Amino acid sequence: MASPQPDLRIGTSGYQYDHWRGVFYPEDLLKSRWFAHYAQHFDTVEINNTFYGLPQPSAFEHWREQASQASHASQAADADKHCDLSVHLDAVG
Repeated sequence: MASPQPDLRIGTSGYQYDHWRGVFYPEDLLKSRWFAHYAQHFDTVEINNTFYGLPQPSAFEHWREQASQASHASQAADADKHCDLSVHLDAVG
């Protein structure tokens, strides 16, 4: 009996790296559109800002909105690492 195929996700530990402009991000792409561009190519991303402080609900809404414009909309929106929030709550509060 064959084992079920694992659900493999590929992403990076962040998406806002200035040195990616012109390499991964088009030169003329506004930085505010970087996540939407990223989500078209990867279905997961690690967003560690909960370690530094609790994001406003509007940040999650913005990520979800941009991810919904990507071809991997539902996967990227669910993989934005906000599930890790509980791990960092003790550190910020």
